[in-house]
Amino acid sequence: MPEYEWVADNASLARCCKRWLKRQSLMIDTEFERTQTFYPRPGLIQVYDGEQITLIDPLQVTDMAPLREVLTDPAVLKVVHSGSEDVELFIHRLAITPQPLFDTQIAAAYAGVGQGMGFQRLVESLTGTVLSKEQTRSDWLQRPLSEAQCHYASEDVFWLLPVFEELYAKLQALGRLRWLLDDTSEQVAQIARGVAPQDYYAKVKMAWQLKPRELAILRDLCDWREGIARSQDLSRNMVMPDRVLFEVAKRKPFKFEQLMVIEGARAHLVKRHGKVVLAIVEAVRALPDEALPPALPKPLSKSAQQRLNTIRGRIDTVAEPLNVPVDMLARKRDLEVLARRPELLAQPDKWPVGLQGWRGELLSECLSSLRFNE
Repeated sequence: MPEYEWVADNASLARCCKRWLKRQSLMIDTEFERTQTFYPRPGLIQVYDGEQITLIDPLQVTDMAPLREVLTDPAVLKVVHSGSEDVELFIHRLAITPQPLFDTQIAAAYAGVGQGMGFQRLVESLTGTVLSKEQTRSDWLQRPLSEAQCHYASEDVFWLLPVFEELYAKLQALGRLRWLLDDTSEQVAQIARGVAPQDYYAKVKMAWQLKPRELAILRDLCDWREGIARSQDLSRNMVMPDRVLFEVAKRKPFKFEQLMVIEGARAHLVKRHGKVVLAIVEAVRALPDEALPPALPKPLSKSAQQRLNTIRGRIDTVAEPLNVPVDMLARKRDLEVLARRPELLAQPDKWPVGLQGWRGELLSECLSSLRFNE
């Protein structure tokens, strides 16, 4: 492994980026902290161009414009492993959406190597090299970084290259490179879109149990919390945990004493936010019925679950010979739409967006002929 170069000033980064713009692909990784913050805080950005390993100090470099150009250049393929949080960091901190992207974790699943593989395991599987995990939980915001940290960070991008080269060749030989590039493009777009603050309530566990007025309370509480979390860069739990918002929505308290007895509603949170929370509850109490949100979909009924199992079984007849996991060919949330509305099976053009494109081409024949007796 070559010695790394440490980049901590604008001029050095600009020189590196000029070199990287001439490359066809770059291995990229980031190290960050996100224990109590809404957004990841970058501690290090690693780049390997096949010759030189570069460690960029985002705490010192103030002009990231050259790196933005590299990350958005369509002629330079950016290679990451399980890169959703890396992408989120670039979107928030650099205000760009990196494209095109090659995610080796997704690629491994499509290449028949394995699904959801961690980087160390994937490296060992493809190269036989066992990487150290000692620095996984390091403090990447400390300065100076230790030599052990820098070595660990360098290995992450150095070994990414042989993994990428083997997976790229496999996907090309199998005719599945398009699958990977389409998926990573959509992944980046989804991260960039994010979840609208007013829509986060639908992601709260068990929210489907709530009645419309309770759901409206949860909706407005989540909307308020998102605003606080994003503006103050605090994790949602640091503002108020999901389970507390759920219980507030269900119990509809109207005084502080009722808030205090909710499990998880710590005293300092109630003292800081209790007045606003109670005001939200009171405001929703006064809403007319027509202003309430519709109920969220309940879990699948027994018959719908049976349909889902049948649909998955049919897809398995396609997935097994391809040596690709069923849920890589069709995500559960998309299949649940078909299980709830089996009449759509015969209308591939009306399938969920996630089943369009190459997935629709692959699955339309095996699913469109499927019929259920209602």
